[in-house]
Amino acid sequence: MARIVYFSPDPGEPSGGIENIYKHVEILKNAKFDAVLLQSNLDSKPSWFSTEVIPQSADTSILDEDILVVPEGLGVWIRALHSIRRKVIFNQGAYFSFSNGFDHRYHPSYIPYLDPSVVATLVVSEDSKRYLEMLEPSHSIVCIPPSVNFNIFKPQTKKRSICYMSRRNERQVTQVVTLLRLRGACRDWQINCLEGLTRLEVAEELSQAALFLSFATEEGFSLPLLEAIACGAYIIGYRPMEYNELLREPFGNAIHFPNVREYVLCVEKFCKNWESNAWRVRWNHTSDLNRRFVRTTYSEIRSEQALVKFWGSIL
Repeated sequence: MARIVYFSPDPGEPSGGIENIYKHVEILKNAKFDAVLLQSNLDSKPSWFSTEVIPQSADTSILDEDILVVPEGLGVWIRALHSIRRKVIFNQGAYFSFSNGFDHRYHPSYIPYLDPSVVATLVVSEDSKRYLEMLEPSHSIVCIPPSVNFNIFKPQTKKRSICYMSRRNERQVTQVVTLLRLRGACRDWQINCLEGLTRLEVAEELSQAALFLSFATEEGFSLPLLEAIACGAYIIGYRPMEYNELLREPFGNAIHFPNVREYVLCVEKFCKNWESNAWRVRWNHTSDLNRRFVRTTYSEIRSEQALVKFWGSIL
């Protein structure tokens, strides 16, 4: 039986993309597929989540019957893997598909998705699927919806706490957070950056946070938004360039990028509303409905079933 061989970048700073690659391999191994994970540096281990997957060296031989799964970040170099007969691209950032080695002057033949050896592409959102279908409508593109562990991402008693991630659009992050700290409307609030925390530490912070701030605009899917909603937090963030099924009412407010003033004023309005008991009662009811929605739509079982179904059809 053919092996499913995932290649992962070396774990360094916390990355939802790398965590998702590990999760795929773990799901497939539990479903009795012969799944393997390769990475270049075996001494580099993920510190922000636990896993039973033991990676193998990237020098491991790929057999003719194997299928190699590569991240979209390899860019044009995917086409250089001539000896691999069957490949699948795992694209978790559709809007970065032409970022590594591509040039607008290149001939379309450089696009790896048009390579006959690429038998399918996996994506993490329906928007990414629609985007990549523009390349070649006949190319097989399958959405494997992300999931969240609702056993750890769940609400606790809320504090006057605002959480955010700083990896994307750092100029806007710096401006917004600095202005919020300088002005008076949020003086009684803690403003906490979640970068560098483990998965359990992120869950603990979000479970107590009243508000989550998002600064990403080009994500394939924003897992932190999903986790924040699961924890009962209100979300405010820049409107993504793609349609985002989470950054909208009733989950929160979307801000036009790169408007800093609108962003800050929206956060200050939220902090003012939070002082109203009637407003919090209404929000708690809405938050309960939101959590029911994400538990149904983004359950681990649904994601696992989609992944197993895809690989069952390929092998």
